[in-house]
This record gives sequence, structure tokens and C-alpha cells, in this order.
Amino acid sequence: MSRLCLFSSFSPHSARLGSSSAPHAGALRGAAPSLSPLAPAHIPFHLSFSRRFLSSRASPARDGVLWEWLERPHDWWRRAPLGLRGAVVFAATAPPLYFLYRFFQDRRLSSAHRSAIRDRVFLDFALGNQYIGRVLIGLYSDKVPLSVENFIQLCEGYRVQDRIIGYRNSPVHFIRRGYNMTAGDVVQGTGAGKLSIYGPEFPDENFDMRFIQDGDVALMNSGPSTNNSQFFITFNALTPLSRNYVVIGTVLKGMRVIKKIEEEAGSKTGAPMQSVRIINCGLYRGLEDGPPYFASSELLERFKETRVSEEDFLALQPAEQEKLVQESKAPAGGARGKASQRA
Repeated sequence: MSRLCLFSSFSPHSARLGSSSAPHAGALRGAAPSLSPLAPAHIPFHLSFSRRFLSSRASPARDGVLWEWLERPHDWWRRAPLGLRGAVVFAATAPPLYFLYRFFQDRRLSSAHRSAIRDRVFLDFALGNQYIGRVLIGLYSDKVPLSVENFIQLCEGYRVQDRIIGYRNSPVHFIRRGYNMTAGDVVQGTGAGKLSIYGPEFPDENFDMRFIQDGDVALMNSGPSTNNSQFFITFNALTPLSRNYVVIGTVLKGMRVIKKIEEEAGSKTGAPMQSVRIINCGLYRGLEDGPPYFASSELLERFKETRVSEEDFLALQPAEQEKLVQESKAPAGGARGKASQRA
């Protein structure tokens, strides 16, 4: 009855019909003869539409049509071959389950990689003639001890006869946007030189640690068991490379510096658009080695009155270095005020 009353509200003559309990179609038929000649011409169409609507099997107003509509795919499903049904179920459930698995797998791997970090080294980069910041790298010393020892010794400076060879003042010779930047050729600076503390090359230690995020650090090679002084830092998670390169660490702080190098010096071919060099590096022990993350661009913005260079910072006492680090974390306004007082 409620459905019939609902359709009676569509007629402009529903007021003439009153609140009769007669069915809607009958009320319209009874009212039609008494209508004036000026009555709208759509009344006959309205009557025929009501009859078709209430008697049609496709009408939602018909009792049981909703259940009938729901049963139609079930009938098709029961008639479908078993292989087709399995393919449909797999196509519907596999993608979300895969992405859910990858999400938790990446979280587990990230936690395992973080817990494997034992040593830390810092690299100070210069873009052109401008110092752009410090990068702090955590190393998986327990997982790949031989590879990490080679990397640390070259960061500290490795003595070969009467020379000290290391990453200090060495170039970044390959920067490909979206992939990685390669450095560490301490012989020629072009990527052709090979040297390590174990000889020209040394074998792959293992591939237990994987590429899981941007900022991963791995040894560069030209094939199996050809590791040397060269290393690369990823701009994205290069997971397919996990079985070809030995991952030795990841960037803990200073990823903004790495992204700046990619944006301003990277190219599609890998040839650097600008000169990028490692101007200082070493094993990071604490504040005596400076702050773990030192971005000159931030300091120049916050301390415009007193520009702090890397050499000036390293010349400060540990207490003054710590104070400067704390001030660099303060709001920009307060930092400028303190800088002006020192000036």
C-alpha cells in the first residue's frame, strides 16, 4: 500500500482522490471520467505506466525481485566451470593479499636491517664549490664484516706504503636520476679504477641484506666477486638488485642531501651535470666528529649573519658544537636572534 501511495504523489490530481484505501490504479481509473476536458493529457500514460511498473519482473517494487536479482549471478556461478571460478577468485584476492604481504614484509625487513647496524660513518659532500651537507650512514658490521671493514678503512684513510688512500676528496662519478649515485673510485675517479684493502678486488661476502628503501648503500661491482672501493647509494628501493650487489648499510640522516645531489647533478645517462665530491669522511664516534647531520643550506638560512663552514665547525670545542647543533634545531626566528648576538 505504501508503494501505491508513493506513486499517487506523482499525479497533480492526488488531492481530488482523497485518502481512499482503494488501489492506486483503480483510484486513477475512477477519477478519470470526472476530470474536466482541460485535464492533462498524461493521465492515460500514467495509468498504463503504473500497470507496467507493478507487473514487470524487472521492477524493484515487485516483491522478491531483489532476491531474484541476487540469485542470477549465483546461477551463473554454479554453471561456470571449476577452473573459471578458481581464476576469478584468484584474480580478486591475489592483488590485495600480495600488497598486504609486501607491506608487512618491508616493515619486518626494515626493523631487521636497523637492528643490524653496529658502526656509523659520515660523508660530507660538496656540489660544485659549495658544501651542501653531511650524510650519516649506518653499517651492517655483523652481517657483512669484511665488506664493512673495507668501507670504514677507506673512510678513515688507508695507508698503502707511503700514501694514504681513501674517499676523502674523491668524486661522485655516476649520478642517474631515479636509480643511484656511484662514488669511491680512489684510483682514477672515473669508475675504471679498482682497489680495496684486500687487493684490487675481493669476493661477494653474502647477499643476506637486501635493498628495501631509498638510501641503501652497497658495493659496486662489474660482476660476481669483483667488489672494490666503489660504492653506490640508491635514490629508490632497487629490490631487483638484491642478489647482485652486497648491501653494507643505509643512510640514517641526510637523505635530503642525497636528493639534492640527484636533483641538481643527476642525469638520465648517469653523467654528472655538476661536480660532486666527498670533501670529508670518517668513522662517526660522537660529537667529537661533529653533528651526525649538518646541512649547510639550513644553517645558511637560519644563521645568515654568521655563515658556519665545515672547517669552522670542526674547529669548535665539542660543547660549542653541541650548542650549535641544538640551535640549528630551534625555530628559525630564535636561531637568527642568537646568531646576531654572537656576531
